[in-house]
Amino acid sequence: MLKIADSYFEKAQQATDKKTKTSNYQKACERYYMQTQLNPKNVYPYIQIGRIYTAEQKNKLAKEYFLTALGIEPENTLANYRFGDYYFARSNKRLALEYYSKAYNSGLKNDIELNKKMAEIYENFGDILKSNFYYKKAYMLQPENEELSDKIRDLESLKYKNTGYYSKKRK
Repeated sequence: MLKIADSYFEKAQQATDKKTKTSNYQKACERYYMQTQLNPKNVYPYIQIGRIYTAEQKNKLAKEYFLTALGIEPENTLANYRFGDYYFARSNKRLALEYYSKAYNSGLKNDIELNKKMAEIYENFGDILKSNFYYKKAYMLQPENEELSDKIRDLESLKYKNTGYYSKKRK
């Protein structure tokens, strides 16, 4: 049943027209919901329903399903990552970082997309040192990525390490 739901979910994500997208999301959601009834302790269907509601801009329902998943398994890597995505897409970088950090610390240290998102958040916060750390981590995972190399070079050209912001008193 989950494979069928995942299949509809993928079709919805790949659909270019709204009607097909909505129809496939609905079919996926129905099947994921059935799984929550059959196995209420399995967090995956809750996460996927949260992702569907996120895509459909149904924020209250999306949050409800992500919180249900995290209520069952608070340290679930995927639930924290996807809830981080929810907040990241809505420009709530503080909450996105909170959930991304949990995902990072529970097994996604080598996920290039997560490292790039965390780098971007820290850069938006003005913490260039942490931003550069995550950009470098992403670059180590994908050394052929010229965009990351350029970003690191740009950040290091700021000579931020010699500013008062990073003085020994702050550390």
